[in-house]
Amino acid sequence: VATLAEIPAGATDLKLTETISRNAIFVTAGAPTQAVFKPSNKGLEMVPVTHPDELVSNEPARFRFLIDGKPAGALKVTVVPGGKRYRDSEGAQDLTTGADGVLTIRWPFAGMYWLNVTASDNHPSSPRATQRRMSYTSTLEVLAP
Repeated sequence: VATLAEIPAGATDLKLTETISRNAIFVTAGAPTQAVFKPSNKGLEMVPVTHPDELVSNEPARFRFLIDGKPAGALKVTVVPGGKRYRDSEGAQDLTTGADGVLTIRWPFAGMYWLNVTASDNHPSSPRATQRRMSYTSTLEVLAP
């Protein structure tokens, strides 16, 4: 079966899952602006409160996560610093969004960080799917003060 349309209508022992994945990269030319962060209101999205080009070590940054345009509370977020060659441990932070979908991160040091969030629910857009899995990934650069 290559497409959803090719699955026979009476097929049994079948579980369809819709998957929505986002991998965000932020590039700024000139001064940062919030204008480009308009959510599509489909799936799992991040709308920065702190602009991704204004991340500084030892300063908190805030990001709002949405699912279908609504605040996504209690999401588990993993933040892993890059360049672990000279560290004894991975240094991952396991964080959780608040009820308003906002996550606050304090960056322990300057460098690159991998951010990953996953969620699942039973609200797929495809009428034949029974569940939906969503993910959001980004690599962020944090500067020294």
